[in-house]
Amino acid sequence: MKYTIGIDIGGTHTDGVLVDEKGVICKAYKTLTKRPLAKGVFEVIVRLQEFNESAQIEGVFVGTTHATNAILEAKGLTPIGLIRIGSHRPHLLPPCYLWPKHLHSSFFIGFETVLGGHHTDGSKIGSLSKMEVKEACLKLKEKGAFGLAVVSPFSPLIKDHELECMDIIQDTLGPDFPVTLSSEIGGIGLIERENGALLNAALKETMKKELMLIESLKEELKLKAPLYLTQNNGSLITFSEASEKPILTISSGPTNSFIGASRLANFQEAIVLDIGGTSTDIGIVTNGFPTKSFELANIGGVPLNFRMPDVEALSIGGGSLIRQGTEEPLIGPDSVGKELFMKSKAFGGDVLTLTDVCLKLKLFEMKEASLQKIPLTESMAKSILTHVQTSIQKSIEKIRGLKTDFPIVAVGGGAYAFSKSDCLIPENHFVANAYGASLAEISYTLDTVRENISKTSVIENLKEEVLQGVLSKGADPKEIRIIDLVVLPYSYLPKDMGRIIITAAGKRI
Repeated sequence: MKYTIGIDIGGTHTDGVLVDEKGVICKAYKTLTKRPLAKGVFEVIVRLQEFNESAQIEGVFVGTTHATNAILEAKGLTPIGLIRIGSHRPHLLPPCYLWPKHLHSSFFIGFETVLGGHHTDGSKIGSLSKMEVKEACLKLKEKGAFGLAVVSPFSPLIKDHELECMDIIQDTLGPDFPVTLSSEIGGIGLIERENGALLNAALKETMKKELMLIESLKEELKLKAPLYLTQNNGSLITFSEASEKPILTISSGPTNSFIGASRLANFQEAIVLDIGGTSTDIGIVTNGFPTKSFELANIGGVPLNFRMPDVEALSIGGGSLIRQGTEEPLIGPDSVGKELFMKSKAFGGDVLTLTDVCLKLKLFEMKEASLQKIPLTESMAKSILTHVQTSIQKSIEKIRGLKTDFPIVAVGGGAYAFSKSDCLIPENHFVANAYGASLAEISYTLDTVRENISKTSVIENLKEEVLQGVLSKGADPKEIRIIDLVVLPYSYLPKDMGRIIITAAGKRI
């Protein structure tokens, strides 16, 4: 029997599942997330291997919120600089415009502008000067930059100057100096594309270090199986790809959760609640995959032109602090997170949490908990829980729209806060994220800007290119399919030009 290991590294817990060829969970394990992340991963894999020490592991698929948390908390980001290519005064709008100050001040050290760039028709705005680029990168390095982002107008159409700029930087600062090109990160919109390139550059080093430590576990664990990371469309990328483009892993947590929840409940269409230790994510699953948002993604107050899952996020989780307001209880937004068992009232701590409320109402039991230490009457606990359920229900109604016939599936450690009469809580709900990661497939995405996008032949040729791309990455020819196709016309550009994003996926051979 062949097996797959799925792992989810969250801000509070690291979960793992051992899944057989039929998609059945043979063993599940949960532990607190540790630093470095590899410590928790090691513990999970060791415990899963106890099920069958001679089991043939075909792959280890890891999902993590590490990149997302680094942005939200503005921690662990590498100091980086920006080189703007443009002969048309791009400095009039400063980088990190309208970003939260605590975020950009945690890693952004400055920018330099050099002549160059292209118009939409491919003609040059100006020639790129090797001397200017060399001087710019040396200045930024002297200021303390350990990586650089490069952005040029309309570079998704014409990448020449960004590529040339990268060559000059690495000739000057060394071939291994980290450089992120905006043309490889986002679409035509300059500001959102620049934002994505900046965040990607700042995340590279921290992601690379964590993934290298996880990769180093293979020898000690005697693992021959390949390691993959899940990205925000629910498919797999290699550790080396994730190290170069960590921005692709943002929002992979909710994606894994929604996919895992729908499969555990055996639904192709559902409303999914993932109630974790810190927050609750609500989303819609159609055809077994999360629906995508048509709005610009926004992470930590930074607009990005990626397509993310349509998620309604609430600051309500098992570790959320409970305070008494003037008229009704205040839930969160702060949480004790992985310190739940030290700080929560039921465990001898000094703060009241949602877990205390659920324990008081005997929705679940924990051996270490003492109900006598929870300063609530049963009626008070019921009132708080009703308030929580009402808040979540309002968000469900907001996101579901006309999909009133979709069943509700609740997963995550906090699923017990919802009544089973209101929703389905499947078996193994507490490891839905890890299970979703174990189901991830190989994918290939083409994100390009082309002319004549209204012609069927243009789209069909690109679809064939994408299918060949996913085959080249090791997908089973019998299983490959197009899972996402988006055509975004640029009505303000000539030649019927637009952005085309196509993703194909398939199970590994």
